Amino acid sequence: MASVIVRGMATEDVKQVAVSAVQAIFNDKDLTRIEEFFAPSFIDHSAPEGASQGPEGQRAKVEAFIAAFPDLEISYLHHVAEGDLVAGHYVLTGTH
Repeated sequence: MASVIVRGMATEDVKQVAVSAVQAIFNDKDLTRIEEFFAPSFIDHSAPEGASQGPEGQRAKVEAFIAAFPDLEISYLHHVAEGDLVAGHYVLTGTH
């Protein structure tokens, strides 16, 4: 399960942003769109201490993930949203 907070958007729009982000960044591997989905103030609480944050931190994390799984494909199974919170249940496939 992953979650994203998107403020000031309708629930259905929030769901679409989550799906679009996964499609663009991971499936299409279009890292030029990272800034579209991650604000400069974005904090990744799962990142190691001292790691870059914001879009650049996410770019480094995604680049490493794609390098480890070059044929990565992420498929959404379900996602739910309430207010500005969306959670997704998805399957990742790829060769390490």
